[in-house]
Amino acid sequence: MMTQRQPSLRGSLVASLLAAALVAPGAAAGAEETTVLRGHVLLPDGKPAAGAELYWLHFKVPQPKVTDDVSYEKRAVADGEGRFELSLEEGDAPLGPMPRPLFAYKPGYGVEWTAIGPDEAAAQIALKLPEDHPIRGHVIDTEGRPVVGANVVASHISAASKGNLDDYLAAWKNKPQQARRTLDRQFLFLHAVGPALATVADRDGRFELAGVGAERVALVHISGPGIVKEEFNVVNREHFDPAPYNQAAAANRLPRMRMPGMPTELSGPTIEHVAEAELVVRGTVFTGPDRGPIAAANVSSHGRGNYNITATHTDEAGRFELRGLRRSQSPRLQVRVPPGDRFLHRVVELDVSTGQTVLNVDIEVQEGVVVEGRVFDRATGLGVKSGVHFVPLPGNQFAKDPAYNSFVSRVRVAATLTDADGHFRLLTMPGPGVLMAQVQGANPLAGGAKPIPYRQFAFSEEDGKRVPIVVDGENRSFATADNAPQFFMGQHAAKVVDLVPGGQGATCDLALDPGKTATIAIEDEQGKPVTDAFVSGVADSPPQVFKIDEATCTIYALGSDRPRHVVVLQPERHLAGSADLTGDEPGPVKVRLVATARISGRAFDPDGEPLADALVQMYYPRRSAWGVVGIAERDQAPLKTDADGRFRAENVLPGERFALQFKQGDKYFGGPQITSEKRQLAPGEQLELGDVKMKALN
Repeated sequence: MMTQRQPSLRGSLVASLLAAALVAPGAAAGAEETTVLRGHVLLPDGKPAAGAELYWLHFKVPQPKVTDDVSYEKRAVADGEGRFELSLEEGDAPLGPMPRPLFAYKPGYGVEWTAIGPDEAAAQIALKLPEDHPIRGHVIDTEGRPVVGANVVASHISAASKGNLDDYLAAWKNKPQQARRTLDRQFLFLHAVGPALATVADRDGRFELAGVGAERVALVHISGPGIVKEEFNVVNREHFDPAPYNQAAAANRLPRMRMPGMPTELSGPTIEHVAEAELVVRGTVFTGPDRGPIAAANVSSHGRGNYNITATHTDEAGRFELRGLRRSQSPRLQVRVPPGDRFLHRVVELDVSTGQTVLNVDIEVQEGVVVEGRVFDRATGLGVKSGVHFVPLPGNQFAKDPAYNSFVSRVRVAATLTDADGHFRLLTMPGPGVLMAQVQGANPLAGGAKPIPYRQFAFSEEDGKRVPIVVDGENRSFATADNAPQFFMGQHAAKVVDLVPGGQGATCDLALDPGKTATIAIEDEQGKPVTDAFVSGVADSPPQVFKIDEATCTIYALGSDRPRHVVVLQPERHLAGSADLTGDEPGPVKVRLVATARISGRAFDPDGEPLADALVQMYYPRRSAWGVVGIAERDQAPLKTDADGRFRAENVLPGERFALQFKQGDKYFGGPQITSEKRQLAPGEQLELGDVKMKALN
């Protein structure tokens, strides 16, 4: 059995703002038969939660398109024994393939939710409310005046099934972006659930937000008249001090990766917020020389944080107004025209002058070119579900027009998904470019990804004459219209097209190459099978590293033009091995694992002081080598030097080149050159470096 090393979020409900909760398959509930849900609600001590209220998603219009088209409506109240019987009413979100959220709330406790599909609806539903710890705060402006009526909303709640945030906080210090993986229960709320999860500041600017639940993480948004909308990543633990966690996370982040507000710093359950004065952006969205207005266009801007989005829609005259934007940073507006129109989306970078409070901007959108086609398996002819996008090439004259910047810059919104049979319809910019397909793998959040059995694309001989390819080690790329590299990795089909503006569109099919497969048999030095090993290079595109339960593994999408370096690591037994495969090898290829190597020593900084408590980092230039080590060690505590600068690194891959680096606070140090093309560590080698003086790298 093959499993990819991803966090399991089974049983959780991660709702997308306009995908999961707003999709309304089938007829409205109650149109033919009444759906009845039954179950019980308990308090944290297991006693019945008498009077708990049950909420269900309701559609205000038959086909909801924006969040204001839906609400959570109370549909039942638990009796004295905590039991409830809930009947879906006309207009309520129907049951279907996509689970729907059922919420329970009782004042004094946190909200609780579960995902309900047809199977869950037929069973008794059990909800256990958590203890609550109200989030309190104070909102003032930059002159110290209270912001009366400031809106405070918890939009996203995350929790761990184990009931506490210990693992989350430990992970946050080293890798904040990966810490969320420890929280296996998540939900993005579109609206308040009854009286919970939303409140307003009083005349003193103070507020109390109920319903999040203790030992949970909530994204709390504060907005209001005249102030910038802000997001707070609240750890709802009593007396929690976020300072040491934020300091550690900042120190462990590469200097070039540091951006203001990213990731959102942790906040404690008491928020003292000084709100900046807002920037108001007004304008119109239009098209053509006669400035024809575009109605119902979505205009949005993403502020600091994960879900800090401010959005509105244009009126019949194409006018819009966005409030709550930050003046101290140049906002970016995204304009999305209603589906079905032939107008392209647009991204606009705003230039805000010092002290400016109101900005007027007119945004022109252009008609695009429709490309239709099918993505299919070259060997079977069957369609394959994929993402399709267009990349303009150098020399595309339309790339100079600001109206097409969304398609030229690295922020490419010219993308669409095929249906299950591979058919697609893409609206994009005109001119020469590359139409590309990326096969959609299984969602790792929904229970583990699988290898994508297709090769990275290769240009036809004719297209290859038009598109110069840059090869840098294992990376292949070509230049786009903005001179940025478009990498081959993760892209599975491509064809050069010339799209004519104002024409009838174009048709283009994209063929996927499954390549060849090979089977490896994993064994130790005695020839005995080895199980539970990590294998890197299983596929030609991510995900490429999997943990294999058996002693054999299939390697996909191989080809003789690019031999694949496959690396196997069994960390518990300290064994590793590798093989280079093309798919032409007969029978199972034996990969014999040998003992891993070990490095030890004592690190000093350039001044001769021991590098105490420094992260020890090993960088392998070959993708399959650093990939297998990174995944195998992801759940382990990071390797650090001791108080005297001593360290010992286990499971060093024999036969692989690597570089040794150290990180102390925000400073990086490089070690001596240990390996080269002619020198790698031998199986089982135990290399003692002794005292080593490092060089500063930043």
